[in-house]
Amino acid sequence: MTETWIPLLVQEQDYLELAAIVAERATQRVSADDAREVVVETISGSEASSPLINVASSALAKHRPWAVEDLHKLMTSGAITAQRWTRAIDVCAAHVGEFLSTQQIATESGMSVNEWRDAPRKISRHLASNYPNVNGKWPLAVLSGKSLGHSYDQAYWAITEEQAARWATAREAAK
Repeated sequence: MTETWIPLLVQEQDYLELAAIVAERATQRVSADDAREVVVETISGSEASSPLINVASSALAKHRPWAVEDLHKLMTSGAITAQRWTRAIDVCAAHVGEFLSTQQIATESGMSVNEWRDAPRKISRHLASNYPNVNGKWPLAVLSGKSLGHSYDQAYWAITEEQAARWATAREAAK
């Protein structure tokens, strides 16, 4: 099947969120007849070429960590979206600085791929309603697989060192 692509200009602060949505929809379009094996891939310093390291490093450098109080509020929330993000952040916190695929997040967290995919779709509304201090910024950095050089395009998620440290502090406070 031939695909037609149309360029869309977006503001830089919206790019990662919209790129993740586009990648997600592209993944959903794969029909049962065209099913492909999902490969769990990560990107880290020793495995990637220099331009890909720069893309990943830049995304991590741009990500702003949340306050410990907001992270604690997320992890103790009863909302399903918050619970799914909490599980994903726990996975990323075990792989600080690495971009993990949607598939890997789902596998390591015990969620289905669709459960995890649903969480990013709903997080913006959840953040706007409950977290005024985070200005709509997601708790994890996200990149498309294509931007990381992967042939199978899905969203890839990572946590910065600072966010992981704050997450650990919030986890300790939740005990």
